[in-house]
Amino acid sequence: MLDGTRVGTLCIMDAAPRTLADEDLDLLRDLAHWAERELGHTIERDRVRRVVDGLVPDPVEVPGYALQVVSLPRDDSGDVADWRIAADGSLHCTVGTVPAAGRVSALLSAAVRAAVIARTDVEMATAMAGLEAQIAADLSAADTVGSLFHLRLDPASGHAVYEDAGHGLAAVVRADGAAEVLRSHDLPIGLHPDQTPRTTGALDLASGDRVVLCTDGLLAGVGEFDTLIGWARGADDGAGLTDRVRAVATGGTLLVLARD
Repeated sequence: MLDGTRVGTLCIMDAAPRTLADEDLDLLRDLAHWAERELGHTIERDRVRRVVDGLVPDPVEVPGYALQVVSLPRDDSGDVADWRIAADGSLHCTVGTVPAAGRVSALLSAAVRAAVIARTDVEMATAMAGLEAQIAADLSAADTVGSLFHLRLDPASGHAVYEDAGHGLAAVVRADGAAEVLRSHDLPIGLHPDQTPRTTGALDLASGDRVVLCTDGLLAGVGEFDTLIGWARGADDGAGLTDRVRAVATGGTLLVLARD
């Protein structure tokens, strides 16, 4: 292998003794290099697959709420998704996208999600700034930027705060069918000016209200985000929406958070 690891021998056999010409030896070396490259690609694909599989968090249960999820991770989408309960009992939901060439997107997504998790118990006002500082070098090296939507819900009151870093694929759908897209004018991660605070939004969930969040990868199968909002309006509950999306989606993540 390229790192010097010996994994086997490439040889040829014949029924009769023979002497290999220089051209034959060159061909054998070419075949050995080809086998080495193919083996390396296979190992790299397996490594990335393990990274992608590790990007799906465990299910969570929040009394008084239902969190329905469609998670179809792909190693070339750059999608980021996370949901977890913080130490203070709040529910954190995050979606985002880090576009990059090939399998680099999966590795960057893992880095962004790790930065999100590391700030689970950090105040909202400083969490995003710390996250950007942590992943800035990785994004710069890959010559890309990232979008992120992060929401924190207090289950007892139904009050939620959120920040949108250029993502825009989040909405609240009220029990009466009214809908509002949750976004800000803040720029994506990697473009937002240093020392400029992020804009924090807030909303209150009443009985029957739903928050709908998705990654870019999900829209490849669904279509426009407005289409997804329309489906949410027509669905009886979060499970009905996720079932419909699961039937057409080819990748990505959908989170539907509904208050009972």
